[in-house]
Amino acid sequence: MYGNELKMTSNHKLDHYLEWRTNRIVKLEQIFGSNFFRGKTVLEVGAGTGLVGKVLRDDFGADVTFTEGRPELLKIIKENNPTARVEMINHECVWDLNERFDVIIHWGLLYHLDHWRQDLECTIKHLDLGGILSLESEVMDSDKEQELKIIEMKSQDDQSLFGVGTRPSSITIEKQLKALNLEFNRYDDADLNTSFHHYDWISENSLKYQNGQRRFWIAS
Repeated sequence: MYGNELKMTSNHKLDHYLEWRTNRIVKLEQIFGSNFFRGKTVLEVGAGTGLVGKVLRDDFGADVTFTEGRPELLKIIKENNPTARVEMINHECVWDLNERFDVIIHWGLLYHLDHWRQDLECTIKHLDLGGILSLESEVMDSDKEQELKIIEMKSQDDQSLFGVGTRPSSITIEKQLKALNLEFNRYDDADLNTSFHHYDWISENSLKYQNGQRRFWIAS
């Protein structure tokens, strides 16, 4: 390999993604009802292949805008959602779409970022008055305010764009939400679980993390 050339592998094709996406979408439907999204403006950040937003567009009637940092995934999003607005955004940098949205879907992105606090701040600036943030992330097992920096494989299209991710504790993420003047509910519910992804795990304050150790919030 020379320069920035990197052979990319796609994990988004793995079987576990289908049920995982479905369970989180069903949770949204349980909380709000599918009619809630009809006509709403929705922003899906770090959208991967855009299949979550596609369901919100096609089945729930939302007007969805997508962001993604990888050109090869951006192409797939456009193919899956040919009439939608799709923006290439590097979420490690300050970003602004000059638009506000009724709902923002921020799933599976935070823990792949080094500058996740900055990204959350940029994200919240895109919420309309009374808007809803659905936030989901892998976290470390800690009852304290702390985080772990993780080296990730940037050659895999569902990991960090630059090779450094973060596993904050739930309380660290929640403190940041409070700092951004958001109120929130966390759903540690078994019906979100699938394959190795678990949301109903009990904290043991082990100061460790493992793949699939996740939390799910609704904030406004």
